[in-house]
Amino acid sequence: MINTRIGAAMKSPRSIIIYAWAGVVLQALLVVGVVIFVLVGAAYQRSATVDLHQTVQAMQIANLTARGDFLDAQRAVRGYQATKQDRFLATYDDDQDQFVVSLRMLRGLAWPAVLSGVRMQANTAQAAFQAGDRAVAAAPGSGTASRLYSRASASADRFTGQSAALQERLTTESNALARMSERILGVGLPVSTAVLAGLMLPVLVIALGLRWTSRPLHSVTGMVRRRAMASLRKLSLGMGGASLLVTPFGWTGSSSTCCRTP
Repeated sequence: MINTRIGAAMKSPRSIIIYAWAGVVLQALLVVGVVIFVLVGAAYQRSATVDLHQTVQAMQIANLTARGDFLDAQRAVRGYQATKQDRFLATYDDDQDQFVVSLRMLRGLAWPAVLSGVRMQANTAQAAFQAGDRAVAAAPGSGTASRLYSRASASADRFTGQSAALQERLTTESNALARMSERILGVGLPVSTAVLAGLMLPVLVIALGLRWTSRPLHSVTGMVRRRAMASLRKLSLGMGGASLLVTPFGWTGSSSTCCRTP
């Protein structure tokens, strides 16, 4: 009973150092939370950038495929113009169908910023195919057929230029996305690491400072408590084991031999 009350008497208000350490721990947790949030956001941004980069690369392939199919069709119609062989017409029709499939794939991959370029290619290709179809249906060797073949050739040249321009733009976008995917928080990995480490540096400095300044205080507090405990033990033994109570005015006891304050 006496030990319990002596321990209760020794309980004092918590040191301000403890609250300071609690503040440092809370600040460290907040900084760690911010760092985790930033890293997760950066990882999501990088994943989205990589996905977009892959989409651009797929569109580059689709654009080249569509251009190849279109040029194959134009070579076939020129072959029919020169030889009047029906096998070139069959190839011409097949290449047109294949071009439609490639163009549909290209349009499905395009985002709004480049969709207008795809539509321009589609309109130019349609004009070339219409002129070619009319030239094939015209009388062989006639002036009408020659003019239509020339019109188809002009449309084919415009289509090739538009396709090359779109391909150049896609290449620029792809290179920019590739560089962006290698960066974190918009900068390189060394700079990102330095920024995140800098967020933790103040917390570490404060923690070390508290550790250094609180060491003498902990020593003094421990010495005072040890002396107080020793004094209480002596006092309790001198009082014959009487129960001690601590009041704001001093020490009181439950027996008649207890010391009282004036």
